[in-house]
Amino acid sequence: MKKLSLIAIIFVLAIALVSCSNASTEKADTDVKNDKVIEKPVINEEPEKEIVTLTLYFPDNDVLYLHPEKREVEVEKGQLLAEVVLEELFRGPKDEELAPGLDGENLVNSVKVENGLCTVDFASDFILLNSGGSTREAFAIGSIVNSLCELDGIEEVKIDIDGNKSSEFGGHFTLDEVFLPQTDLIAKQ
Repeated sequence: MKKLSLIAIIFVLAIALVSCSNASTEKADTDVKNDKVIEKPVINEEPEKEIVTLTLYFPDNDVLYLHPEKREVEVEKGQLLAEVVLEELFRGPKDEELAPGLDGENLVNSVKVENGLCTVDFASDFILLNSGGSTREAFAIGSIVNSLCELDGIEEVKIDIDGNKSSEFGGHFTLDEVFLPQTDLIAKQ
């Protein structure tokens, strides 16, 4: 009887050990199936996106001054912030007291930042959609330049149209120059 009890206890312990062994195998980083080791994907601890706060400039509804609008946006890891600024400018303001500074969408061909200079190459439709008087053109350029120059590492902006470095912008501006922040257009707080 003692032998039978001892064998039963050993049997129960053996089953318990096998069960624990299988449970711990399931929690390991690899599984074995059909004699092949299958790697489980490693969870990336680094965030793929981050939230950044941008300062964007939009004209007021009377088109007298540019006003800053702080906006938190989600940015893909490695995405150029200057591109995000331009995307947000084309989306327009969230504040109802402000008016869009730019019209159109998907008008950016490329953006490059080097040595404090941000060069934006727009599609030719940019001129068509954003010209229409000296005030309209000044506020479009001011919105772009002031918003981009809020970013670290950007001090001036060059605007090209389809790779052309010296285009006219609606007859009131030429785009062959480098633009500095236009603080005279910004409303005094």
